[in-house]
Formats: sequence, structure tokens, C-alpha cells
Amino acid sequence: MTLLRHFSSLSYAFALVSILATCLAQDAIIMLLFAGGAAVASRVFAEGPRAKHITRGHSLFLTMIIVIGIGTWIFFNPTPEDAMRGIAIFAVWMLVIKLYERRTLEIEAERLILSVLLMVLATMDAFDLLFGVLFVVWALLGTIVIMLFHLHHGAEFSGLEVADAGARDDPTIGAHVRRHLRNAVLILVVTVVLATSAIFLLFPRGVSPQLATAAAARIAKTGGGLNSDVTLLSGTRLVETSGTVGTVHIEMLEIDAVPPPRLYLRTATSSVYMGDGRWQPTPYDLSIQETVVRGTWTPIGFSDAKPTRRLRIDLSEELKYLPVPGGSVSMRSSELMNITVFPDRGIVELAGGPIGVVQILDTAGPPTAGGAARSPGIVPAAAIEVARQVMRDRGLPIQSPSDLQEAVEWRVSAAQALEAYLQSSRFLYTLDLSRIGRSADVRDMDPVERFLLAEPVGHCEYYAAAFVSMSQSLGLEARIVAGFLVQQQEPGGNQYIIMDRDAHAWAEVRVDEFRWARFDPTVARRAEAGGAEEGLLASLTGLYYRVEAWWRLNILGFDVERQNELAEDVLPPAMGVVSKVQAWGEARIRQLDVAFGFGRMGTIYTMAAIVLLGSTGIVLWRSLVRRRRFRRRLGLSNRADVARSAPAVAAYRDLLVLLKKAGFVKPDHMAPFTWCQSIEQSRPDLVAPALRVVKTFYAIRYGGQGVDAKCEQETRADLAKIRSVLEKR
Repeated sequence: MTLLRHFSSLSYAFALVSILATCLAQDAIIMLLFAGGAAVASRVFAEGPRAKHITRGHSLFLTMIIVIGIGTWIFFNPTPEDAMRGIAIFAVWMLVIKLYERRTLEIEAERLILSVLLMVLATMDAFDLLFGVLFVVWALLGTIVIMLFHLHHGAEFSGLEVADAGARDDPTIGAHVRRHLRNAVLILVVTVVLATSAIFLLFPRGVSPQLATAAAARIAKTGGGLNSDVTLLSGTRLVETSGTVGTVHIEMLEIDAVPPPRLYLRTATSSVYMGDGRWQPTPYDLSIQETVVRGTWTPIGFSDAKPTRRLRIDLSEELKYLPVPGGSVSMRSSELMNITVFPDRGIVELAGGPIGVVQILDTAGPPTAGGAARSPGIVPAAAIEVARQVMRDRGLPIQSPSDLQEAVEWRVSAAQALEAYLQSSRFLYTLDLSRIGRSADVRDMDPVERFLLAEPVGHCEYYAAAFVSMSQSLGLEARIVAGFLVQQQEPGGNQYIIMDRDAHAWAEVRVDEFRWARFDPTVARRAEAGGAEEGLLASLTGLYYRVEAWWRLNILGFDVERQNELAEDVLPPAMGVVSKVQAWGEARIRQLDVAFGFGRMGTIYTMAAIVLLGSTGIVLWRSLVRRRRFRRRLGLSNRADVARSAPAVAAYRDLLVLLKKAGFVKPDHMAPFTWCQSIEQSRPDLVAPALRVVKTFYAIRYGGQGVDAKCEQETRADLAKIRSVLEKR
């Protein structure tokens, strides 16, 4: 078999993929360099005619050193996470050692066991898309290698002990083994895929805290107007998708006024921290305004100042919240729209349906403040500590002055100080949160505290959340604003295109009784990180990020909510097809009843006829399949082969039947010539005619010999002789 010749290479590749996946899951680059390099080098030193192997004694000595080293490391790092990491490192080096030992069946089995152990340990701590690809490759390799291992074992055993047994003269055994291996692999793969898919879909999982950061991946939906909450433990690279949300056109109402280079469009605000990275809006029951908008200007009350510009918004993606500027005064739409306005929060909620083109009169500023101060919710202790230290470093008082004018100036200065602190080089802007919060010492920390104290790495929502937490710790009324930050389509132009990747979050601080001020601690860093290169590499990178976001959201983050969404998308269309088929069948039955005049018993007659026809079809189909299977076993591909080989096949089968009645049953694994010779001790009088029948069968079936009258006569004579000998006895 071709695959069996490559068993050594496939087994070696299986081990390498296991080592690579484990190092990737453990984020162990150094171990990958040393252990992976040693594993690759083993192919050069331990394989081939000049191979050098380590002895069993050297292997045990190296194993003892690894056990002592890993045991010492676990002793000084007794946490469960470090223990699992130590076991994985031990298994990696054990597999490397096995790669340098002499290849035997025992060592081969140990390599396979260690490879499986490594992947089991890796799956407990891995979530990257690359690991998922490696796991699929590993599973396919493992299916082939483990099945080939049995054949390899049989080939080794056969080559050592039964080389001269004469059991290899059956020319059909090779095709027989290949066919069964192919069918076994196909059945195994299909069964495993179907079973695992069913288990995956039927039993959703809750994402563990360790994987929650990387698995949920919903920042674009939060920032893009599909959710009013902010959750720091969700979202990584989804904001880098390049889908188009809509377009915005600005018309300046004042003479000599120019459109801004950047346009802030808000969709949600959150001001109450619930802990664990979750922010929610304060319920503004008295500020809700339900209204209907169409062709006339409808006030929405975000500001009472005079409008300075008019925006035309055309959405191409369905959103829950309309992206609007902060100082919007009134709006109108080309389509009938039912909206809910939250003036205190400065957002507009859409009720669904067509949106069309929306026009907004805006003041080019933050919304007007209104209402009483709200409870800030939970304020992390780290936010209090860091905010006070920032105020002390800037020489600003921690408490607000009692004078109203001085209090306004103090709020602005305090917010500017906190903004400048977050814009310092201490903090790093990134959209990849896959490595954040994984170590045991920071895993249980509050996300805001972790960002401020331990891992100052994150995207815009982390910056905005830290800014609002520190502002609230100083007594300021602050909130997170989610939406879009879009650039001009061309410098100095008045056209903006809203993309999914433009999702953004910033902050607002209430500086006095009637005014909010916008603060964006990440705008500069976001612009620097957003200056992505264009070209093939950038396109491939963006494609990888989109696939990775889908992987983390739909595979790792598959929970009850995702299961329900999948059911809503799949089940109704499927049930509709079933209903249509059922209705079509009932209509056809009624037509048959009318056509044949069956009356009330027509359905029973029709179903009985269907069952009878179906049973007949199944019987015929099974007969045809059985006949074709028999022909395949004999290698008969066409009618000419059947016609030429039919007499020889019939004679051979008659021989098998006669000898079976006499108590000589041919084992499936034994070749015909060997089987005939095996009955020589008990019935030597049957061996000669039986061998002639078998020889004639092989000559016609495989040798291409023609069938003539003399050949048929001799074969019938041999069968008659065997029959007469058996009858006499």
C-alpha cells in the first residue's frame, strides 16, 4: 500500500504538529525554538542508513533529568495552571527523546500516545484560529497514522514470522485491504464529524473566564450601534472588518465654515459600572421620547443651540441605534420612521423597518446637559488610587472647589490631566486582546484595574472605561460614548463613509450644569494604529482577522444565545420545506383518490401501494448491490469480463460448495492454492482435481486465457471426480 510505505513520515509529521500546537497553546516561543528544533533535527540524525540513536539507558537518564527539573518547577509554582504547563513541557521533551530512539513498534506506540497527550493538554488552554487549523490537520493525520499503525504492526509481524508461509499468492488481497482501509477511514471520519457536530450544536458551552476575553469578539457590534452596553471582556479584532455601514454628507450652514476632518457619531452611552468589565446606561425614564419622523423636521432635543451644519445619513447596514452627532437639534427622514429619543444620553433608538435617507440639523458640539447627577455604580479601587496620584503629579486638588466658576475650571483641568495620563507612552493601543489576562496573577483582576495597574494594553473601550472610572472616582459625572469615528473621504471634502472598523468609544464629562465636554484619550493612538498598509499583505491579514473573529465568536463563543440564533435562521426554512413537501404529497394522494374512485379508503390503498412498491424497490436494489459487490470482489468491471469469466467462476464456486459439504471450509484469509494443499494430509485424493480447478479459474480470470470446449470438459470432469470421491466416502 502506498500510505503504508509513508507511515514513518506521517508518524513523524503527527509528532511535529503535536509539539507545534502545544507550544502555540502555551505561548512558549523559547520551547518551540529548542524542542521544535530538536524534533526537526531528529529526522536528520535518527533516520536513514547512517542513523544514530540513543540507547535505552541514555533515554532513561534524560527522562530522569526532565522529571527532576519539571518537578522542581512545579514545587515552586504549585498552582493548577502551572502544574498543567509543567506536564505539557514534560510531555514535549519526552516526545523529543522518543524521536531519537531506535524506531520499534513499542517506541512508535509511545510516540503516538505522547502526541495524543500533548494535544489533549493543548486544547485546555488554546483558542487561536491557528491552533484550530493545526488541530484539524492533527486530527486527519492522527486518523490515518493510528489506523496505519495496525497495518504497520501486521506488516512487521508478517515479515518476521510468516514470510515463508505461502500466504501471499492471492492476487486479490492487496485490493481487498486497500478497499477496507479506505472504507474504514471514510466511515470513521464521517461518523466523527457528524457526532461531534451534533454534540457541538446540541450542547452549548459557557465561555470560561480565561477564554472570555478572546472568545466573544463583539466590539464592533457594541461600537457599531447594535448594543447599548459596553463589555470589556468581549471583542478583539472584529473592528478591523471592512464592511460599509453607510455614508454621511455634511453641508455647512455658516459662511466660510469647513467640515471637520473627523466626525464623531454616537450610538450609545454607558455610565454605570457593574463590575467585571460591564458598563450599562443609567435608566433615564423621564427623558424618553417616542416619536414618528418622516418628511418634516422633528425636534429631538440634544441641544438648544442654533444649528451650524446639516448632515445627510444613508445607512446600508441595519443598526439598532442611529449614528448621530452629539449636538443634534432635529431630524427628518425620507421614509416613515418610528424612533425612541433619549435626549439626556444623546442617542436615537430605531424601531426597525426601512430607514432611507435621514437628515439632521446639528450644532457641531456635545449634547446639552440636563437632569440630576446619577450614581456612578462601582468604582474600582485602582481607579481611585491612580486618579489621585495623577492629580498630585499635576499639582491639582483632589476635591472640587466650592466656587462654581472654579469648580468648572477644576473639572476641565482634572479631565485633561486624566486624558493626558492615558495618552502617555505607558499605555499601548491594540485590538488583539488574546493574550490579556491569561497569567494566574492577573486573571482574577477587574479589567479596569488590570488595565491601569498590570497590563496597560487594550483598545478604545479600555481607555474610555479607565478614563470614566478615574473621573467618577474624583466625583465627576462621566460616561462612555460608543459609536463611530469616521474620517473624510478626501481631505477638505464633505463626504464620509462609515465602516465597521470605524467603531470607536470615547468619553464625556459634565463640566457644568448645562454642558458636556468630549474627551478622547485614544484618538491619536487609534489613528496611528489605523494607518494600516494597503496591498495584498494587508488584505490577507484582514481576511485572517475576519476569519479569526468568526472562529472566536461562533466556535469558541458558541453559547445558548448563538444556538438560538442558529435555530432561528435554520429551522424555519427547513420546516417550511417539510410543510411544502407534506402538502404536495397530500394533494397527490387526493388526486389519486379522485382518479381511481377509491373514496374514503383511497388513502389506505395508496399508502399500501407505496409500501409495496417501495419494498420491491428495496429488494431489487439490495440484489443489485450484492451482485455488484460480488463482481467488485472478483475484479469484474464490464459485461465482457463477466461473460468470459462466468464458467470459471461458476466452477470455482461449485468446488467451494462441494468441499464445504465435506467439512473443508476455506478461511477468508487463506489463498486458494494454500488451502487446497492444507487438505492433502486428510484427503490426498481430492487435492489434484481441486488444484486443477483452481488453476483453470486463475488462468481464465486473471491470465486472460480463453474458454473452449476442452477446458470446460476437463473442469466438469474434475468436479465430477471430486463429487464421486466424496459420495463413495
